[in-house]
Amino acid sequence: MKKLMFLIMFIIGSTIFASYTENLTERMSLVEEKIQKVYDKPNVTDAEMTKACELGRKAWDNELNTVYQLLMKKLSKEYQELLRKEERQWIKDRDKAAKEAGDEFKGGTLEPLIITSTLLEETKARTIQLAEMYDSF
Repeated sequence: MKKLMFLIMFIIGSTIFASYTENLTERMSLVEEKIQKVYDKPNVTDAEMTKACELGRKAWDNELNTVYQLLMKKLSKEYQELLRKEERQWIKDRDKAAKEAGDEFKGGTLEPLIITSTLLEETKARTIQLAEMYDSF
């Protein structure tokens, strides 16, 4: 019985003190699974994969906006302005990377999928980066 109580307390404690990044990754694993299910479908079309990527990108973008706002509340005015500038540059870089990736398939049915999947991966990476920054506070 003592072992069971210890295990329950450990699980509760781990959940309470899990980092923002860990919670984020766990929350978003459901989105990742949904995308993967579409990709794993037999005879899946490029349009279906693009739609799944876009839904994933929107979900990650919502998370990015949430953690960005949390960070802004923690930062001084000076660092808020630095983060704002960094975020604007990141958006430009993300969009450029997506366009360049899509240009390799210009005019083909894969172009929208490549653009959207690049946007998804870039947004996911940035969200995790900001979450780790938030955890450092």
